[in-house]
Amino acid sequence: MPFLDDRILYDIARFIDGIRVCSSLSTMSEEEFCERFIERLKLHCRAGRNPFGKEPETYGEMVAPVYWHEMGQELGPEKCADQDADYWP
Repeated sequence: MPFLDDRILYDIARFIDGIRVCSSLSTMSEEEFCERFIERLKLHCRAGRNPFGKEPETYGEMVAPVYWHEMGQELGPEKCADQDADYWP
């Protein structure tokens, strides 16, 4: 039996993770997406970040639905929240 090197194993794991993400995103409701998005924003706030001077819940309620419709099915709530936080001052 041939030996699989670490790179091949890593690629297989990423592929399997991608399947899991895609299948869970396709069944995720907008409400669940928004809740997870806001929870991720709160993590950024705990690290000393602030979404444009607003409370994370208030800000998340405004922008999470937009991410859900634009990119939520592709990226997921955590990655969308992380991308949004990259633009905070």
